Parts: sequence; C-alpha cells; structure tokens
Amino acid sequence: MPARTKRVARARIGKMLAFLGAMAVAMFSTGGRAADLVVTLWGVGMMGTPYAVAMEKGIFKEAALPITGIIGGGGGNVLRNMLANELPYGEIAVPAVIAATKQGLPIVVVNSGNIAADNIWITMPNSPVKTVKDLVGRKAAFTTPKSISEAFLRMTLTNAGVNPTSLTLMPAGGIGPGLTMLENGVVDTALIIEPDFHVRAGKYNVLFRVIDTLPPMMGTVGVTTRQFAQEHPDRLRSIIAARRKAVDFVYANPEESGRLLAKAYSIDPHAAVEAAKAMAKAGYWQSGDIDIRLLKNLAAGMRVTGELQGDFDWSTIVDASFLPADLKAKSKLGPQ
Repeated sequence: MPARTKRVARARIGKMLAFLGAMAVAMFSTGGRAADLVVTLWGVGMMGTPYAVAMEKGIFKEAALPITGIIGGGGGNVLRNMLANELPYGEIAVPAVIAATKQGLPIVVVNSGNIAADNIWITMPNSPVKTVKDLVGRKAAFTTPKSISEAFLRMTLTNAGVNPTSLTLMPAGGIGPGLTMLENGVVDTALIIEPDFHVRAGKYNVLFRVIDTLPPMMGTVGVTTRQFAQEHPDRLRSIIAARRKAVDFVYANPEESGRLLAKAYSIDPHAAVEAAKAMAKAGYWQSGDIDIRLLKNLAAGMRVTGELQGDFDWSTIVDASFLPADLKAKSKLGPQ
C-alpha cells in the first residue's frame, strides 16, 4: 500500500476512533452507559445510606439511571473524584465545596445532603470527665487542623462557657488515630461518627453530640459541574428525585435501610440498624431542599478555625432549579 494511502487510512481510523469515543460519552449522558456516583465517606459514614438503599432496591434502575456503584473518599479527594468521574455528580462535604469554589472550580450546589448529626465526642467509661466543663485543664482530640471537627469542638466549648485555651486541643490526624489516643490515655475525649459509634457500642461514654450543642448545620450537599447541569438537566433531576425517594424509604424503613447499609459496608447489621434508627430520629438525611441558613451555620464554624475568612456568597453556587416543585418551594435561598 502506498505511503499516502496508509496515511489516509490512518487518518480515517483516527477520526472513527474519536467519533466512537465521543459517542461512548454521549451514550452515558443519555442514560446508555453505566457509571458510578461519588459520595463522601462511602463505606464509613451514614450519608451513604440512601445510596445503599437506591442500589439495592432498584431505585436508580427505575429512574433509568445507569448507576452501578459508589465511589468514596474524603475531603478534597472526593470532589476531585467527582470532577474526574464519567458522571460528575456527588454528595460532597460542605467545606470541600467552599474550598473548591474559592479555587475557581466550576461547580454548582443542586440539593441538600445531610445535617451534621453524626459527630459524637466520647470518653472512656472510667473517665472523670462527665460534662464539657470537666475538660478544663485536660486534653481533647479532633481530626486535623482547621477541620470542621476542630470547629465543632471549639464552638461547643465556647457555648458551654469554656475557653478553648483552658485545655489542650490536639490534632489526631483522623478519627481512628483519635480513638487510639483516647484508649491509651493520651487525650480525655475524642471524636467518633456513626455507624462506628454503634459498631463499638458499650465501649465509650458519650460526652456530647454536636446536634445537641450547636445550631443545625449542613454537612454535605449534592454537587455537579456547571457544564453537566446545563447540558443534562433532566439527568440531574432524575438523580435528585431518585435520592429523595431513597431518603423517604430510609425514614419509613430505618431497620431495613440499616441492614442494606450493613451489606454495603460489610459491618455488623445490628449496629447499622441502631445507627440508622438514631440518625432517622435526628433528621439526619435531607430530602433535597436547600436552606441557606444551614450552610451559613457550617461556614461560621469554618471561620472559627480560620479556614474561611469573611463571608461566603452562597448565591453564586446554589441552584435550586433542578429540585421538584415542592422542594424548590421549601428551599430558603434568600439572605438569611
């Protein structure tokens, strides 16, 4: 075959491959290609419960959503996973969303996720620390510097009339290391979240639950890229509606939902059921309506640690137009 003919053939093959690649992406966008959803702390936190339900009960399938799995992660990593994912939608922690927005990433908040009801500070059973005021002169662990766990701890201390400087606040590097520090007497209290609190039932005493000490705060939100929102609004509405249906199922059937979570996370079913019942009672999962007040409460915590300077204009990244009409009506989007 002459050289020119070979070049022409290679060019045609290259164009055909490019065309097929574009078609493959388009197939997913219209529902023909399977992909994963991104959910922060999947496999660890309770925010994954509605997604476990939606997978096991066929709710995504009923909505013609080709979702075959969940991708987890934490902090900024989970948001980067979402941006790199074939389906650029995820339930992301609010601090990561704020940080990404300040970096100029083209993301938009389209629905609420959960409130911060699963954060619990604990002590050992033989500890003399019985109240927050008992922490004066002692040591308390949080995860990492400027984390929301540090904000929760500082705000709770202040609300209880305890100056944070009257005790030693120690970054543990994570929840697991904090529990190790607690069990070895390095600190007097540390953070644990659900469902691990119920997995370790009877091992610790509760010092305080954030939902009892602080105003309600939005912990996670549904996020996508502006491009996906503009190009595939119907697909986005289907995801939000399917998640809402799964949330409704969780509240109506917390025991079954807990068992489905246990299966997805490979944890003790009894512990998962008790955690699901506790979070259902706390109103942990949000149906999707967006309340700016809860987002501002979380941002206030970030200012306590210096992670956020000044105010944050939520109107620049919140878009409730993809919500069902009743949830859109319930959303509180104006200045609060």
